[in-house]
Amino acid sequence: MEALQLIPWYATGCLSADEHDFFQEQLKKYPALRKCLEEEQEIIGFVRQDKTLLELSSLEPTETRLKKVLGQLEEATPAKTSFQTNNTIPAQPGNALTNWIKNLVTGDANARLRFASFASIAIITLLLVTFIAPVLKDKSHTSFHPATVQTKENNQRSSETILLLGLNGSNRNSWLLNFLKQNHAKLSKIPGKDGLYRIRFSKKLSEKQTAALINQLNKQKQLIWFAGEAY
Repeated sequence: MEALQLIPWYATGCLSADEHDFFQEQLKKYPALRKCLEEEQEIIGFVRQDKTLLELSSLEPTETRLKKVLGQLEEATPAKTSFQTNNTIPAQPGNALTNWIKNLVTGDANARLRFASFASIAIITLLLVTFIAPVLKDKSHTSFHPATVQTKENNQRSSETILLLGLNGSNRNSWLLNFLKQNHAKLSKIPGKDGLYRIRFSKKLSEKQTAALINQLNKQKQLIWFAGEAY
């Protein structure tokens, strides 16, 4: 976003050496930024060729708008406080703002050019934030470690042991079917919302038996990506 704010100053040659080098690096990284710079340079070129373009607007004439703004500032200027401890007259903040707006609207070509640049920055920034910024965002990655993760769920029956199983392939694998048969267990037909199958044993297994079965399942790395007990 910092590079976007520097576009008009880069286009008009007003950057410091450090800012210029920074902007050059950003141009190399992001082609979309170079496209914005080209559009900015094109706008500046048009204005330099015909400065009357700055006066093209669907709003009221410049002088009329200036008078209205100055009038509103005068009305909004707070009255002088009577609680003065010395003879210093407090500065009126409205005067500085009035002078700034007056110089901006009725100033020379450079002042108007800066005004046009700020307007173009606002439009370009909105477009970049809407369409380009999401593409440049860093994607976050998460890793899953079956050997260390334990998934907990409510056990519906206290008289049985339930293991959670993550499969890479079909649940009709011959090794898995043989494992179920040997241990008098049943496998759920479909996985749960967490993507894990449930293996239900006909009896409550001891902690040692459960650990041995989980270890046996985890050795089948090509078939099984996760095995653990449901609590």
